[in-house]
Amino acid sequence: MDRIASRPTAWMSSPPRGIYHFWQWDFSFMPPSIKNVCVLIAGYSQDANRTHGINRLVGRIWDHTADDYDWRVTDHKWDADFQKVASEIAKSCHYRQPDKLIVVAYSWGAGRGVPRLCRGLGRHNFDVTLLVLCDPIVCGGPLYMLWVWLTRWFYTARFTVPKNVRAGKVYFQELTRPMGNPVVRSNNNTTMFSPVRLFVSHEEMDDAPEFQDYVLETIAS
Repeated sequence: MDRIASRPTAWMSSPPRGIYHFWQWDFSFMPPSIKNVCVLIAGYSQDANRTHGINRLVGRIWDHTADDYDWRVTDHKWDADFQKVASEIAKSCHYRQPDKLIVVAYSWGAGRGVPRLCRGLGRHNFDVTLLVLCDPIVCGGPLYMLWVWLTRWFYTARFTVPKNVRAGKVYFQELTRPMGNPVVRSNNNTTMFSPVRLFVSHEEMDDAPEFQDYVLETIAS
């Protein structure tokens, strides 16, 4: 789902007099460049047909940015085509690095979606200014190995923060399985803020007030 504040447009104020008078044309009909982007990626069992923490957070963000034409807010499933998502973001920003590019991801949306999205953004030389991870679960590889990543009985996978992330924040829990994987940096230039442990189950993490309020405060700042 994609929401961008709309603004009035206009066509050329007067007919062009020739190719050498193009500077007199009115180009206000062209879509404005987006300055700030927030991308939210849901978990494995979450979709648009049922209410969950991520789409409730999307609604709160939309309420906050409804009258701000500089913001583009999108939310996606964990297995979306993130190369396409990255290309659409770059196009809406006129292929210029936005002031804020915030990625918020939960569970498999973090473990699978974030690496693919960041790889796509990197092809346009875009950096993620802030990555907010909510109990990220690494997934991938053969299906028979998925239970290893989910249970962490014999093997502890690690979530590696992509190189084009400038700063990151992690919220995690250790009460229930599945539980988030440890997070490590791939680039020493990435600033990782102190992780926050929440005392709720994995299924409740994306609804946690501490997590959602942090995202809203970051957007408002």
